[in-house]
Amino acid sequence: MVGSGGPVGVFDYGGRGAHSVGVATRRLVGRDVADRVVYIYYPAEVSPVEAAVPWTYSGLDAFDEAMRPPVAEVAGSAGGPVGVFGFDGVFADPAPVSGPVPVVMFSHGFGGYPTDCSELMIRLASWGFAVVAPDHHERDRIAVHGRKSAELISAISVDDLFAAVELMRAMAACTDPLAGLVGPDSPLAALGHSAGAVTAQQAALREGVVAWVGWAPVLDGQSTGPSVPGLIVAADGDVAVPIEGVRSFVASADPPVALVVLSGAGHSSFSDACVAIRDQGGLMQQADLLHQTDELGVSRWFLELAECGCLPEDTDPVELWPLVAHVTIAHIRAGLGLDNGSSLDPQWLRNRFGGLVDTYLPARQQL
Repeated sequence: MVGSGGPVGVFDYGGRGAHSVGVATRRLVGRDVADRVVYIYYPAEVSPVEAAVPWTYSGLDAFDEAMRPPVAEVAGSAGGPVGVFGFDGVFADPAPVSGPVPVVMFSHGFGGYPTDCSELMIRLASWGFAVVAPDHHERDRIAVHGRKSAELISAISVDDLFAAVELMRAMAACTDPLAGLVGPDSPLAALGHSAGAVTAQQAALREGVVAWVGWAPVLDGQSTGPSVPGLIVAADGDVAVPIEGVRSFVASADPPVALVVLSGAGHSSFSDACVAIRDQGGLMQQADLLHQTDELGVSRWFLELAECGCLPEDTDPVELWPLVAHVTIAHIRAGLGLDNGSSLDPQWLRNRFGGLVDTYLPARQQL
């Protein structure tokens, strides 16, 4: 890690860390009939790079085999192919670094999928975290567009996160290539986007979790929250989670939580697809076409949510991601005792990220 030249102990986590990144998938066998896929982003040993296989994913991965043809057809009719996403320095199934390493449990949002925020997951992994991201069947893409029985909030989602961690720990007793990456005492942090923020918040009530973070968060307004440090990264233009409600939550949170508000951002500014949506001018021009496809049944509200923060007049998400990564990593590392908190110095954040920071309130401050 390289110091930033700011206050003593400040590190800039906005870019990639020192590690190459590997991505692998495993299954939570026996969780239900279909089992649940877990995406694992991890710091990797890649040498020589020329022999490594780059990792990519497709937007179709979030759908089952029956739904993929109509999704691909609608996407093609709308003027573009289903997105395929690739990343520099990210590889499929390379050898991991020597473990154990800290674990970040990531919970996707309503209508989401584990790979939606891969760019940000990759940044976390490059700084030495193993990120485990299970598919929550109760609220994933198929639940919203296919099964039509989606649950916004479910206790099962919390169980998914810890089942994914136990899966990683169990690898020590087998010949899995990722054995040893996560140990029995690896500290845990919980992170979630949208409805996944409630899952992260609830997960932080369990033993072993040292910090939690919610992006564009739906929040649980219970009287007493997790005792471990919490951070909310909100968007000032979020149509699903209005900023006034977030500020009200922070003002009364017990224990207090820290708040970062992104300027010119929206609910979907955290997702990889936001760049492509922005480039094509949004999604609402596809609304009528999608409504004509019974297999998909995509609502106008969902399209508005998916394009929120991803319109040409919004802040470019590529500019926001370094800020999101920095505050998330700095907060989690502080919870682990690996950062003294100076990396969240208010003046340094302003100097580094300028107008992208609409608001920053450390946890000790009240609105």
